[in-house]
Amino acid sequence: MKPLAPALFLACVATVGALSRPPEKPIRGADQLVVLPRPELLHLFAAPWQTLVADYYWILEVNQLGRATTAAEHRDVTSYAQLATDLDPLFYVAYYLGGIGTVFNLGREQWMNVEESTALIRKGLRAFPRDIKLRFQLGYNLGILRRDAQAAAPIFEALSKEPGAPKHLAPLATRLYAEAGNFDAGVAMAEALRDAATDDETRAFYEQRLQELASERVMQQVDAAVERHRQRTGQPPADVAALVSAGELPAVPEDPLGGTVELGPTGLARSTAATYRLRTIRQYLKEKGLQP
Repeated sequence: MKPLAPALFLACVATVGALSRPPEKPIRGADQLVVLPRPELLHLFAAPWQTLVADYYWILEVNQLGRATTAAEHRDVTSYAQLATDLDPLFYVAYYLGGIGTVFNLGREQWMNVEESTALIRKGLRAFPRDIKLRFQLGYNLGILRRDAQAAAPIFEALSKEPGAPKHLAPLATRLYAEAGNFDAGVAMAEALRDAATDDETRAFYEQRLQELASERVMQQVDAAVERHRQRTGQPPADVAALVSAGELPAVPEDPLGGTVELGPTGLARSTAATYRLRTIRQYLKEKGLQP
């Protein structure tokens, strides 16, 4: 076989370069900026050893995670993981470790690199669509870190139906449905779990959860009325009766739990029949002063 003509070789290299793209996130070394090679070039020139090269970048991913102390350095973990999994799409541990190791906590429930982590986990789920740990991590990212309860609730609902699933997942899903305001989905799930229960304790739990969901629906309606009053007057209402007088509510609502609806110290609605509301992530953060 004749050697490749120089012109043809240069044309091949130029084509690869044109079709390639730089890495989305450059890697920051201790003293310099290190740029990762394009996956397309590695596919071309390291094809016989792709899994070996993937192992190399997996080692770099682990090392980066071990030394990362800032949000930017944790974000670099994803770059190594993305390259390793481009080379070996079935490199499960690179997806999982990168997904959990990329996120960085700034404190006061503020998180960085959530989108990068979520993108890597979604990529892993394309290769391992039924994997429990990746699905749970995706639900955690969406529901807890991104605070997208509507997206997270069906993930945890599906996980709760897996054989041997932890018992807390189903109640978590109903709470997330409540936070998202999707009460119909939460009620339907709680009713199905109540009707399928084989013991009195579980049946009673979901019967109580249905009442809590009904109460939370009322509380969120009152919360919305409080916010409308604030927007219109610049002042918080004195009580629920003031919302009725101002026309924000047609009447003082009845509490499905049997208590009285009132406004708590933070201005959020609460029931006198409950120690706390069907606590959702957003309400918990607001009560703790961690979210406006």
